Amino acid sequence: MYPKPFCQNISKVKAIVLGADPSTDNNTKFEYVFGIDSDDRRYFASIERNLKTIGLMRSDVYVQNLIQDYLKSETSKNKEWESIAEKWVSVLIKELDSFDPERKIPVLVTAEQIMKFLCFKSIPKAKDIYSKTYEMSDFIDNSLGRRLIPFYRHYNYSLDKVEFEKYREALMF
Repeated sequence: MYPKPFCQNISKVKAIVLGADPSTDNNTKFEYVFGIDSDDRRYFASIERNLKTIGLMRSDVYVQNLIQDYLKSETSKNKEWESIAEKWVSVLIKELDSFDPERKIPVLVTAEQIMKFLCFKSIPKAKDIYSKTYEMSDFIDNSLGRRLIPFYRHYNYSLDKVEFEKYREALMF
């Protein structure tokens, strides 16, 4: 059983939040991706804070993982992650196209590893993206055929930091 995608109202989705996979540091199984609506807030709390800083709430997003199956090791330590992810790209494309066939809804990507995997060309380092205002068109050429926006959940990239003001403003909904 995979964690389900989270969405409160599919017709009101303004952004898609994309995680890597539902691997956890223990054998916890969640009903929804990132443990949304569970007592364990550690996986979604930073994402939710960043969503609020750009004018979005849970009711505005569709949340899903690229790899939807639980993995035995953490994303960054999993040497097979890319080969597993490759098998899930078409599944994700079909899922997202089911409610956004014109591919107009942007994808907020929660980890640099996902961006590197999905983009056809190299991407700038996270700190460079956040400290400068990149054109969002820089991240269009990718496996999903959708506009990707770096939206990393690591605390180093909290959008409420003063030094990320330009990037935060570029993302406002």
